[in-house]
Amino acid sequence: MTFTLYDAPTGGTTIWTETTTNTVTDGLFSVMLGSTTALSSVDFNQTLYLGVEIESDGEMTPRKILDEEETPVEPAPEVTEPEVVTEESAVQEVTPEPEVVEESSVETVE
Repeated sequence: MTFTLYDAPTGGTTIWTETTTNTVTDGLFSVMLGSTTALSSVDFNQTLYLGVEIESDGEMTPRKILDEEETPVEPAPEVTEPEVVTEESAVQEVTPEPEVVEESSVETVE
């Protein structure tokens, strides 16, 4: 399979290309783009178009548009400082507070 990024929906300039060997099962495949040819030189602050070609069948059409509006990127989760757990704080979290029981009188019937 050959994956190509272009600057136009048809024709245009090739920005990046990568050829991979993938297993196709029931028409499905999985690929990590950039694992063979680094994407570090690609400027993703522009609209790009992804072309896919399987074997020598020619590139599939239409190309998939990759832009901010069509394919939003989820922000990375916020990284927080790890909490330091000491023996004392661990014991406090595990040990339940004593339950307060109000006194009451119970009458016995004889």
